[in-house]
Amino acid sequence: VRALGANKVAVKWLKFGPLRKELASYKWVIHIDSSYFGRNPNGYRIPPYKELKRLFERHRSVNLFLYKHPNRWKIPQEWEHTLAQKLEDHGRLQAFRARIYATFGRDRADAMPLFALGMFVRKVNDASSLDRAMRATFDAMLRFQIRRDQNVNSFMLFAYLRPSAPNRTL
Repeated sequence: VRALGANKVAVKWLKFGPLRKELASYKWVIHIDSSYFGRNPNGYRIPPYKELKRLFERHRSVNLFLYKHPNRWKIPQEWEHTLAQKLEDHGRLQAFRARIYATFGRDRADAMPLFALGMFVRKVNDASSLDRAMRATFDAMLRFQIRRDQNVNSFMLFAYLRPSAPNRTL
């Protein structure tokens, strides 16, 4: 926790930890980072309700909707960017990368897609695999003291969801 800071840990817990019981009556939750309301460098926009409703009806079995990252396409590009911008500690990110390569293999890890995690839509109920993947993202960030969730999340989604029909991301 020390390297990330208590505020960062709390924010990541709200983003990737269990959904609050007060949300149980909802079908979907839209997560929006505070950057959306500030600079909004990725140009996020909240889709109109009718657009979301069509999306949910067309893809009933999908538990998570993610946006493509607007500037980078693969995780290694994000790793290099965050290191160049000094947004991650080099040693911690290298330790995480070594673990990922050992787990997934270098070719698969280097091909992992990058998502923009400033805004996503997730199913609230009946999504236990997704819940585990989100919690694993938080746990890995804490264990390796990784500051940027997009350096971690794709791997946890792949590990826990696999690209099966009910769990795929669009």
